[in-house]
Amino acid sequence: MPKPARLLLNTLESADAQSAGLTSHLLLDADYTRALIDGDYRDPDARCDEIEAFLFDYASARPSG
Repeated sequence: MPKPARLLLNTLESADAQSAGLTSHLLLDADYTRALIDGDYRDPDARCDEIEAFLFDYASARPSG
């Protein structure tokens, strides 16, 4: 089992019964999981200008020292 999946299972193992349904869904539905991962990569690319503006505005607003 891939390390991220093991970490997810270990984290959810201590949670409530609803977590079992989520874990099962994520591990058994490869198309759904792949779509989530692809979306996570595309979203920052599509919003690159917005992210850069946020980071530069934050850096310039911080007091020096």
